[in-house]
Amino acid sequence: MSEKKDKKAYWITPPDIYEKLDKEFNFNYDPCPYPFNGVDGTETNWGDSAYLNPPFRKSDVKHGKGPIDFIRKAIKENKKGKTVVILRNTNSFINMLIEAGAEMRSMGRVKWLDGETKEPWKSPSHTTCFILRGKKGKDSTGIFKHSDKNTEAYCENLQRENKFLQDKLSEVLEEKISGLKWLCANQGLGEHTYLNERKIIELQSAIEILHKERQ
Repeated sequence: MSEKKDKKAYWITPPDIYEKLDKEFNFNYDPCPYPFNGVDGTETNWGDSAYLNPPFRKSDVKHGKGPIDFIRKAIKENKKGKTVVILRNTNSFINMLIEAGAEMRSMGRVKWLDGETKEPWKSPSHTTCFILRGKKGKDSTGIFKHSDKNTEAYCENLQRENKFLQDKLSEVLEEKISGLKWLCANQGLGEHTYLNERKIIELQSAIEILHKERQ
């Protein structure tokens, strides 16, 4: 916390915003809690779903850890398979670009050139590349390939999730078939064997349909 009386050290998340995010992500850890508990959040083991409202300035915290330190820790925790939701102030044009469906790429520190001398900037800031792709017309489904809400990226994610679910379903069906084949081999002839053989044929047909859909 800052020692200056005219500087606010804590800015907490409005309850309505936190509740909406919590409902979606089910938080079980906050590395920057309020009231401050005296623990350095960059040195702890975060939960499976963490909410991070990092300090606005390095001078706001007693441990001397600023926003960059908490972002580095968030990335480290995410690499362990954990979810981290970060709320951070940005320039208004950043939100405008995100809401317009812009793609973003980190460009590192771009050494901009002086217009007259062509000398590179000696202390460049971090630079982000924003891409607003043009609409390329409609595809065979009659849907625009690119939209203001980044429809194409959403559809690609949806397709990946669909393939994952199809793979899992195929695995379940294959296990079911193996179990039915074992029953048929050990039950001998009879009505139950006949019914199980029919189930095997139906399940195999279902798997074939799944494979065709993936092609």
